Parts: sequence; C-alpha cells; structure tokens
Amino acid sequence: MEVKKNITKGVCATKFCKNKTYGRKHCSTCRCKKTRQADPVKYAYQSLRNNAKRRNILFTITLEQFREWCSKVIYIGFSGRRSTSFTIDRRHNDIGYHIDNIEVMEKGENVKKFFYYDYRTRQTSFMVHKEQQSTEPDYF
Repeated sequence: MEVKKNITKGVCATKFCKNKTYGRKHCSTCRCKKTRQADPVKYAYQSLRNNAKRRNILFTITLEQFREWCSKVIYIGFSGRRSTSFTIDRRHNDIGYHIDNIEVMEKGENVKKFFYYDYRTRQTSFMVHKEQQSTEPDYF
C-alpha cells in the first residue's frame, strides 16, 4: 500500500514573511528572491527566455553568450521597473532573440517606439514596426 504525502499549509520560514507554503520551508516569492540574489544574470536570462517562449518568439541565445553580453553592456545593475531602467530590445522584430539582434534601451524609449498619445486630440495610436515610425501618427 502506497502512502500519499499530505501537503500541509505552513508559514514561510523567512523572517517577516507570512505567506503560506505548501510542503516547503519557504514560499515561492522568497525562493525567487533567493535565486535572483544568488545569480542575477541567470535569473534575467531565464526570465527573458520564458517570456520569449510564452510569446512564441525565436530565442537562440545561450547563457554564456548572455553573461558576456551583460558584462559588456552593464545591463544587470540598471534593469528595473522605472522608465529610466534598462530593458532588452530586439533591433529587428522578425529575427527574434539572437545575440547580434539585441540591444539595451531605456524602458521609456522602448515604449515610445510603438505608442503615441496626442494630448491635444486625446487619441492613442500604436505603431506596428519601428521601421514604420514617422512624425505623423497612425490613428485607428
């Protein structure tokens, strides 16, 4: 007879964390933070790869290539949530994520490539490709 393991709801062992754990010592949030602190380049690589997979975009970068690229452009220390933080941009959207096709760009600039808001008319437009950018916005 096989005994099934009961998964108990406990509390995370991290100081000041009160999230529930399911058969583990630490909650998933604390485990992610610990992984990110241990190797931030690998964590950024895995996030980029998983997001590309979710969006069905070709991803051909290896972890070693990504480590070299990050040290060359100093990406890790300046990535974040603010509009002045760095993000990874594809130069040509048809190619996908390839080591020669990625560049560092500020988040605010990356958003401006495809988003235009006219304050006078209060209309929003989106541009399809950055090659199609012009001074005149395309309204829907």
